[in-house]
Amino acid sequence: SPDVRITLRFRTHKKHSMLMSLSCIVLGVGLFVVTQAATTGFEQFFIKTILGADGAILIQDKLQATQRSAAVGGDGSGFAIYSTEGFKYVEGIDEPESLRTVLESFGSISGISVVLRGAVAVIGPVKTENAGRAFGINLAEHLKVSNLGSQIVDGSMQDFQNNPSGVMLGNEMARRLQLKVGDTIQLEARDQKRRYRVRA
Repeated sequence: SPDVRITLRFRTHKKHSMLMSLSCIVLGVGLFVVTQAATTGFEQFFIKTILGADGAILIQDKLQATQRSAAVGGDGSGFAIYSTEGFKYVEGIDEPESLRTVLESFGSISGISVVLRGAVAVIGPVKTENAGRAFGINLAEHLKVSNLGSQIVDGSMQDFQNNPSGVMLGNEMARRLQLKVGDTIQLEARDQKRRYRVRA
């Protein structure tokens, strides 16, 4: 038909312009696909490593405003000026069970895990790691807010749960200290040492 012949003529008349336009379109679509793939991959990595380890929302330390007052017009006037000096860092949660009770009243919360954390020195048979972080958890509660169950690469959670002197160790920490399941380590904090056995 004449329409097809006109279309073919316009497409084949300026091949250089046509190839340039086509290559720019292909490049643009390709960059969009690569960007989407990278964003999706980062999202899955973030969920698996960050949200999967600690939960979606953390309630922890607080900053408390500090104020200074100055009486104006003598002590008996009852008039004072308050000025904010700054903030005081308060570590930890004062009443964790009261906070848990309040949080459980919200219907949209699927799980709560109270975590006791602190800095420790991990003493292995070969070397010592001074920058360790210990997490005291209730395993059944923590599995509701994290993907810890799918992150075990060696050992078992049952061994950890059934042994009060057992610990789960991060893969990178175990590699640095050359530890495997069944090895004994010591955790040192505030001049106290306790011996534990690696269970997972």
